[in-house]
Amino acid sequence: MFPCNGRILTGIPANVYGERVQFFALILSCALLVLVGCSEQVSGGEASTDLGAVAAISDSTLLEGDAAIDVSLDQGGGEADVGSVGQDLAPSPPKSCVVFTPDAADPSAALFDPECVIDVHVELPAQDWKELRLQTRSVLSVVQDDCLAAPHEDVFSWFEGAVTVGGERVESVAIRKKGFLGSLSVDKPSLKIRFDKYVDDQRLAGLKRMTLNNMVQDPSLINTCLAYQVMAQAGMPAPRCSFARVAVNGFDLGLYAHVDSVKKPFLARHFSSDEGNLYEATLSDFTEEYRGTWEKKTNNAENDWSDLDAAVAALEAPDEELLGALEQVFDLENFYTHWAAEVLIGHWDGYAGNLNNTYLYADPSDGLFRFIPWGADSAFVEAEYFIGLEGKLPDAVYAFGHLARRLYALGEGRAAYVARLNELIDDMWDAEGLVAEVDRMEQLLVPHLSPAAQEDLAPQVQLKRNWIQGRAAVLKDELLESVDWSYPPREPLCWLPTGSISGSFTTTWGSGGWDFLNQVGKIDHDLALLDNLGNIAANAREGAGDTEDQAIVELIGNDLDGGFIVIFLFGDPEFVQSGMSVPIDWLSFSGAIGRLEILDLEFDLIGILVDGGLEFEQASTYPGDLVVGSFYADVIEPP
Repeated sequence: MFPCNGRILTGIPANVYGERVQFFALILSCALLVLVGCSEQVSGGEASTDLGAVAAISDSTLLEGDAAIDVSLDQGGGEADVGSVGQDLAPSPPKSCVVFTPDAADPSAALFDPECVIDVHVELPAQDWKELRLQTRSVLSVVQDDCLAAPHEDVFSWFEGAVTVGGERVESVAIRKKGFLGSLSVDKPSLKIRFDKYVDDQRLAGLKRMTLNNMVQDPSLINTCLAYQVMAQAGMPAPRCSFARVAVNGFDLGLYAHVDSVKKPFLARHFSSDEGNLYEATLSDFTEEYRGTWEKKTNNAENDWSDLDAAVAALEAPDEELLGALEQVFDLENFYTHWAAEVLIGHWDGYAGNLNNTYLYADPSDGLFRFIPWGADSAFVEAEYFIGLEGKLPDAVYAFGHLARRLYALGEGRAAYVARLNELIDDMWDAEGLVAEVDRMEQLLVPHLSPAAQEDLAPQVQLKRNWIQGRAAVLKDELLESVDWSYPPREPLCWLPTGSISGSFTTTWGSGGWDFLNQVGKIDHDLALLDNLGNIAANAREGAGDTEDQAIVELIGNDLDGGFIVIFLFGDPEFVQSGMSVPIDWLSFSGAIGRLEILDLEFDLIGILVDGGLEFEQASTYPGDLVVGSFYADVIEPP
């Protein structure tokens, strides 16, 4: 996986194009972190790569032919009980702890019991389950040059099956995959369940829907539920959250976060009415440029976006009129709390920090917009993901969102934000109580994990305890000084497709330096920038320094203008084995093209490879062994 801290491979024959590649790749890394999120890679633990998922994706959607292998698509076809987060078997699920309360004022509360890991059993035809798991979205579809014109397309299909929770079985249920990019998985897909899609008003414990998040980006497993708990304590309309253990066709997928679906029942519980306009932000903001990316979730038939347009217009007001304009559109008290709470819990992937993972609701009682937190699986970490920015990002403020930026630049707005953050720290933040809650969650989850997974979990949970215990002091220390925000607005993450490329290579492992020039490579392309490409050589080797854990395949050709063209592919060495197929998606394997001017050692990056595949016909990482394979990809460059 491309490292979240932005490290990039340097090249062969010399480490001369690393800096330029790093700069360009940092941009893409930032883009993918924004789009994908990042499995936490912090001191004391690291999220693992989903090798089975990669192989299964490439088997179905990337590479054709007999050499493509399928590591994991037997899931759901038998009675295997394989632990999803450890190398050994997870223990069998205990007896269901769900206690239904059909006569209660809110029967759905039974499925959000904080002391219960609810048991969810999904049944689907085997072919439907395979198709569901393999559905995905392409990176190119997300970052293509018109990516701000409209919300990203929903690419997942509903499949009909049955769902049993706590022994209660419901037939004719709709199930589909969910996720944007970072949480997409073949082995352990996040799931949406609709009980009422095929049968009108069908429910389970009062719920029409269930949202099951796979937590693959959270090695501690507790971020989501803990974050929403704190947001609710801060006074925000936060989703309820519990844990679930999910099985499909008898195959144990492991632990999930069961999160309240932000739909009309949620709105009715938290607001005066559920009839208002609800919008979801996925890289969305209140500017003309980003306005088209908001996804309208209710009242779609009316096609009335006037409230959102009013928000965009209000933020165009001059400083002296800004607060008055915003108060006509936003519940600013709600936003100050939302903003401060995002910062307090380190939810960098929300609105203020990343223009992302937020719902916006216009309450019919007054028509004002109120924020609803979402997608908090990367909370409780420092916002060190902002790669390429000069200096350290402040802990005590995020202001990439346009609303946060304008308010923080205004003296009165900054004072209100700082006062709200101090209020939450002084009156609500209870580090000792939160650590006790972390302990409780860990004890609840451990019986559902394999011994190996328990060992992996312990240091990740300890990191959360440490972070929580030190958070108030970190923020207070910064707030003693005037915390400036000088970072530029978020640039659009829309990239320009320039063509396609494919090629093949025959080389040996460890063929670095200049001795690789007798190895054979071949390139086909429709890129005008490569029209002068001459003979192609290839090498395959390990990275060096910060990238010593990466495998590199490079194809290098003479540029008739006096330099070299370098096509380099890099990823986990575990993929370098005979018969392996892997996607070039900047999550599993990555690739780029550049021109090396040999006399002055200047390297110009031409493009980034996306939505492709890499196939190793014959390969190993033993020195001198043959590495034979092929690749193909689309090529994009920044605007």
